[in-house]
Amino acid sequence: MSDRVDVAAPGPVLVTGASGKIGRFVVAELVQRGHRVRALTSRNRPPDGAPEGVEWRTKNFLESLDLDEEVAGCAAVIHLAAEIADMSRMQRVNVEATRALAAASERAGVTVFCYTSSVSVYGSSLSRHVTEDSPTLTADKDVRPEYIAPEFLRAYGRTKLLGEAALRGEARAVRYVVARPTVVIDVEDIVRLGQLGTLRKALIARRHAHHVGVRDVAHALVWLMERGLRGGGAPGEVSVYNIAEDEFPDSSYEKIFRTLYASTSQGAFQMRPAPGVVDRLATALRLGVLPLRYSFGQMVFSSDKLKREGYRIRFGLSSVYGQAIREIMAGAGAASPHESRAV
Repeated sequence: MSDRVDVAAPGPVLVTGASGKIGRFVVAELVQRGHRVRALTSRNRPPDGAPEGVEWRTKNFLESLDLDEEVAGCAAVIHLAAEIADMSRMQRVNVEATRALAAASERAGVTVFCYTSSVSVYGSSLSRHVTEDSPTLTADKDVRPEYIAPEFLRAYGRTKLLGEAALRGEARAVRYVVARPTVVIDVEDIVRLGQLGTLRKALIARRHAHHVGVRDVAHALVWLMERGLRGGGAPGEVSVYNIAEDEFPDSSYEKIFRTLYASTSQGAFQMRPAPGVVDRLATALRLGVLPLRYSFGQMVFSSDKLKREGYRIRFGLSSVYGQAIREIMAGAGAASPHESRAV
């Protein structure tokens, strides 16, 4: 896919969560493609290595949801800010702030609003194959069997789904895009897999990792934003897309570990996989939920809808795993005879 800028935003692009894991890459991608960026963060200063020419602003959603000043003059919004771990803050940050930002965007005449949700909204599916039309969680209450996961993850999935509903409630003239990425990873996340304990590695071996590279997620979000600026989608419409690379052939943790070990000879990446049924039973005992649905690691998330719109993965998992292998070998102080082999 060409990196040519298809459309220049007539005003700045507001990025919330701009100093976060995905946000840093979104900001860099926007700058590289010639867009002006207004970056919103709850931190006191921009992250190290932030590109020049970005307008940084500080905003704490727990203190204020008055966002008219932040949105004023913006052509587009990419909303990444979210609370992932603290359940006491999820309603405020994931739902109320999303609603307030959408309302401010409508008042400001924003053209397109990209909201980063999550595949956690699907919970534990009754079907292995998951598309954007698959059933989602019950949003207004915790139904434990719907999601075989800890309580905070169930709450996260519900509040991200309520954030999507908030957009639909506010939608009038803005074009809305809801992106549901799978497990967003960078090189450091792959390197850190070697820190997992022996039992943990054995239990997760047969799970689908659901990895998708952070640079690809950032690229897809900017691509969707530019598509909206070109007129893709109707005013007031809310379009939903999974962002995944689940068709990647070596997608289980077992295969990832085996390739990392074969490429680096580092003992930290050795594993002895346990049968998948052991993992499911251990999870059921720990969470007190019968495994009557497909667990997250058994599901496969389709990105076919995004592909039908014309999008193609730009970097791919092979590049992430390959770079991780090079960093592992550099840290070991040796050159790998298998360095070119990547999952």
